[in-house]
Order: sequence, then structure tokens, then C-alpha cells
Amino acid sequence: MTKKIMIANGKYTTQDGTEKTTWKEVGVIMTSQNGKEFCLLDPTVNLGGFTREPGKDKIIASIFEDKPKEQQNQGYVQQQPPAQNQGYSQPQQSQQQQYTANGAPIIQYDVNGNPI
Repeated sequence: MTKKIMIANGKYTTQDGTEKTTWKEVGVIMTSQNGKEFCLLDPTVNLGGFTREPGKDKIIASIFEDKPKEQQNQGYVQQQPPAQNQGYSQPQQSQQQQYTANGAPIIQYDVNGNPI
């Protein structure tokens, strides 16, 4: 199983007032065929740009297990293309906002951690 190496990259507040952390993926941990773990780091990430805790000379990185594809897509609403039927199309349904178990809205992010 692949694990992601992530560094906290800031905070944002959801519409309901909950404070959340934004994350930047800086690498992955994988397992080779012989069972040994290895790490692939993103060479474009400048670690000097991340905030360190006062008095510390290291950056904290968190490790998250990568979810299988079918679990990653849960919580997102897929819109169906309009049906073509005898010269007219059905009205497209509006996309409903999805929420987590604690009531926070689910927000999609691009690879740079920016909301989409």
C-alpha cells in the first residue's frame, strides 16, 4: 500500500466556521517487490518554504495511507450528461453539496492544495 508524505501548508475556515488544515504532498512511501520500504520525494518542493515551529530546525511531515480509488471518490456527486431523446434533452440536475460526518462541506483540491 502506498502512503503519502504530507506537510501542513496553512489553515482555512469552512462556511460553518470549522478551521481546517491545507496539505501539500511532498512524496510517497512505497514497498518494493522484496518487501522493503522506499520513499519517492517531489524534487520541485522547496522545504525551506514551509513554516517551522519556533526554536525547531526540522519540518514535521505527516504520513497518510493512500485510499483505494473507489474510496477516494466517495462523497463527490457525479453529474450525468443530459440524455438525448428525440431532439430535446432533459434538464440537468443541480449538483448538491456533500458534507462530512461532522457537517463540514467536502471541498475538492487540485494537486497544489487549491480549492477547485
